[in-house]
Amino acid sequence: MDFVHRYNLGLDICTDAETITKKPQRTFLDMNGKPDKYMRLRHVVHLWNKRLIDSGIINLLRTEEDIRRFPDKNDYYDIVKDIINEKDWKKFCEWWPQTFDKADVEQNYGKHYSGYPFDKKLYLDTYFSAVSETHSGAHNCNPQFFPTEKIYKAIINCHPFVALSTQHFLHNLKEQGYKSFSPFINEEYDQEPDAYKRMNLAIDQVEKLCKDGVPIDMFSNAIHNYTNLINRAEASIKLVEGIFNESTI
Repeated sequence: MDFVHRYNLGLDICTDAETITKKPQRTFLDMNGKPDKYMRLRHVVHLWNKRLIDSGIINLLRTEEDIRRFPDKNDYYDIVKDIINEKDWKKFCEWWPQTFDKADVEQNYGKHYSGYPFDKKLYLDTYFSAVSETHSGAHNCNPQFFPTEKIYKAIINCHPFVALSTQHFLHNLKEQGYKSFSPFINEEYDQEPDAYKRMNLAIDQVEKLCKDGVPIDMFSNAIHNYTNLINRAEASIKLVEGIFNESTI
């Protein structure tokens, strides 16, 4: 509802027509905040280990809150020391991508980035999104299905996606009328109960799309998802209006 409300107010998006004709420079988009969340920094390190970072537009936003908790980027090393050695970690920190959202965070949202506004060129310049959702089910992170603006930004910009989230996240989305992207990629990762294995399986599919290319048929599902999001929001608005109308009778 919130996303479509912003869209109706003039949020600039990558349209279905632009999706079919665009000529991206990179394969995937991977926008992340709060690097200490379980899947955020770890999955970007996996992309680094797989030498996929040059194939994507990647962000690791550190807000003021993050900087207070982790004054130096090296302070994050304990989170990932099981998957990267110290020598490569120092190289990773030198590469650490600069934020595309810093001005928005500082001026409008303080320590939490709401996801708006965003530059639609990020979606025009990439074929699909790797979406690290708020809930992952790992450690102390909630296991509930909880789609946020992160997945809806991909959907409303007609972006196919690989979802790094809780078990059965894709299954739950499909119950709401959205389409996932099987058989073009292997989405068995959605069924994996272990969060770490699920993340690895999802990153394997990012790697597959980078190496094999993004099938054009994936965009038909992405355009369907855009339409489904708009329709669901409109239906919800009518439902709420009906409730309020009945309460005034």
